[in-house]
Amino acid sequence: MNARPPLTHLLAITLALAVLAAGAWFYTNANDPVEGIPSVVTAPPEEAPADAAACEAAGGVWNECASACPPDAEICVLMCVQKCEGLAEGESVAHLYFPNADLDPEHLDCSVVFPVRRALLADGPVEGPRAALEALLKGPTDAEKSAGHFTSLPDGLEIRSFSVASGVASVDFGAELGRVAGSCRVQSIRAQIERTLLQYPGITAAVISVMGGSPDEALQP
Repeated sequence: MNARPPLTHLLAITLALAVLAAGAWFYTNANDPVEGIPSVVTAPPEEAPADAAACEAAGGVWNECASACPPDAEICVLMCVQKCEGLAEGESVAHLYFPNADLDPEHLDCSVVFPVRRALLADGPVEGPRAALEALLKGPTDAEKSAGHFTSLPDGLEIRSFSVASGVASVDFGAELGRVAGSCRVQSIRAQIERTLLQYPGITAAVISVMGGSPDEALQP
């Protein structure tokens, strides 16, 4: 005659089956809407503009050969892809100002500069203007040079400090700027820096200095 299993064993088995059934129900119905509780609807991500015209219309900058490598990649095969830049979170689009030998061949007014649009991996009232200025110091791209743009800024020039307070952008540059000579070149450099900074709504004036010196001594012919 077979002995019956203890009552405690039957209770344990019953409880385990109940837990499994509850888990299966939750897995099946967890995403079902509950009456009285509004459903959370996640909007699909916006698609990036697919061509140059759509990119420009959206306010971005179309790059025919953007890097396909992730920013934090230590090793990456050199590749480039077509990409609309400047529209993602943390990015911005700015105008950089350069003289142009094709648009102004006589260069009679040394303060005349022309804008080019650039996508920047920075945004914000201080980060954006500084990123634009750093891009300006690197000079025009090969494509911009082909279109006649050039820079009056000296090679190797760096920003020592940058701040924005009460609408005034204060920039202290390295010693290279102190070696610049010539009235026309000085006017051109000042125009490049000021026009690039004054495009930002929070900046109404730019103060330029060299190696911590007085602004009155900077960019003298």
